[in-house]
Amino acid sequence: MLPAQDLVRQVAHRVLHVAAEKPAGEPNIVQAGAPGEPSRSLSEQEASKLGKTPHTKADVDFMLGMIHHHAQALVMTRLVRKRSASEEIPLLARRIRPPPGPWCLR
Repeated sequence: MLPAQDLVRQVAHRVLHVAAEKPAGEPNIVQAGAPGEPSRSLSEQEASKLGKTPHTKADVDFMLGMIHHHAQALVMTRLVRKRSASEEIPLLARRIRPPPGPWCLR
């Protein structure tokens, strides 16, 4: 099992590696869906508008904190099977865990 910081580093490295595999000229920005909704890739035109979106230092700090927070959630989902006596918690852990994919480290 990886400590949270190692997991964050490996996920960030894999995301950058997958981004580098995209053909030049294609946008590689994914907009997360609302809870229960799928994510979607942004078009080049939509992606170009993102640079005009205002943000503050607090926005950046929040997003950086969320990376660590979500990495911790992934670590905790790995612990559930061995540590939970509940039937519901493993189900929740399976819903939190992302589906397998080239971007996901196991």
